[in-house]
Amino acid sequence: MERPSRRDADIAAASAEAPIILKLDNAAMSDIAQALPSGQVDAAALPKAYVARIEAYDRGGPALK
Repeated sequence: MERPSRRDADIAAASAEAPIILKLDNAAMSDIAQALPSGQVDAAALPKAYVARIEAYDRGGPALK
């Protein structure tokens, strides 16, 4: 199975149930907390976007031998 790329993480975030408008890479928790009640970020889509990001950056990135 091919490892997810950073682009895959962006696509996963974009295709989640609700659109995630914030750039999660740079978003402060205070910004996310404000975006939740306004509907810019969906509470169910937020963890999915972070899991996709973890897959792309942490697990799919360079590794030590």
